[in-house]
Amino acid sequence: NIIDGLAAYGDSDWDRYGLELIEIECDGCVDAGWFEGSDGVGHFGVGENWEPFRKIDDFFGLVDSGVGGLVDVAMMKFCFVDFDDGTGDPTEIFEAYRDAMRDLETSYPDVVFVYWTAPIMTDGSARRDEFNALVRDYCRSTGRILFDIAAIESHDSDGNPLTQGGYEAMVPDYTD
Repeated sequence: NIIDGLAAYGDSDWDRYGLELIEIECDGCVDAGWFEGSDGVGHFGVGENWEPFRKIDDFFGLVDSGVGGLVDVAMMKFCFVDFDDGTGDPTEIFEAYRDAMRDLETSYPDVVFVYWTAPIMTDGSARRDEFNALVRDYCRSTGRILFDIAAIESHDSDGNPLTQGGYEAMVPDYTD
């Protein structure tokens, strides 16, 4: 829903928040003309939910297919379901994510790569918390840029944290 949020800001006050958004729906294709002539956000769906390793591989392949030479910023976000039971060990998912991002950073030094924590749900999750802690620690210790969506989702508008069972949980008001 990040793209929907960006669109809503633009709709509310284009002069202040307007940003060209395009959803690119093709398997591995690159529209160089759009990227060269726009200051907006090109949104690609990569991989499939419940398959975090495939998302990592598809993101790497997409950036390496030509996008990396055309953009200033690149980022990949998992879905909360990518950390359900059966999707892989959170440490292994983190290591694959980190390694792919480092390889891309080396190959495309002019691109800013933004890391993300995994989004959360209202019930809390040890698996998401484990992954998110690894991403936070890595970004903090290496100076990488982090979009900490889990921290945003787990704090109310007054900045108070919410947990369930000792794990970060989404503030119920944010679920709609």
